Amino acid sequence: MMNFASQGLMIPEQIWDKPESPSPEFSFGKGTGSATPLAWSRAQFIRLAVNLQEGRNLDTPDIVAARYTRSQMIKPQ
Repeated sequence: MMNFASQGLMIPEQIWDKPESPSPEFSFGKGTGSATPLAWSRAQFIRLAVNLQEGRNLDTPDIVAARYTRSQMIKPQ
């Protein structure tokens, strides 16, 4: 995702993800002209990186994670 960032390291909301393009202004891996910079897309990228480093979704409350992890271990009779 960092390869899609602008010179200011901001990530555009939408990125052209196909090698072929219907028009010259769309090129693979570049912004489509949507809003840039967006602070929320950069923030989400940082949250994703931290979650990957921790090996779990830190935004999920522990009680919820425990419930669903436990339910996967319990097999119906």
